[in-house]
Amino acid sequence: MATSFDPTSTATNLATAYVQPAQTLLDAQTKAAQTASTGLTQLQSALSAFKTAMAALSSKPGQS
Repeated sequence: MATSFDPTSTATNLATAYVQPAQTLLDAQTKAAQTASTGLTQLQSALSAFKTAMAALSSKPGQS
């Protein structure tokens, strides 16, 4: 009884096994970068609101 050998699926499986660790690392780094970007956007928004509030306080007459 002869076993069949499929070079295409063997090559695909080897390539997937070779690439998987790097792909996992890239996925984790992408997620971390997206999280950091979201946090920085929220910080920018909060700082802008703070700046607006401080400007409003400093422009009120009779305040020192």
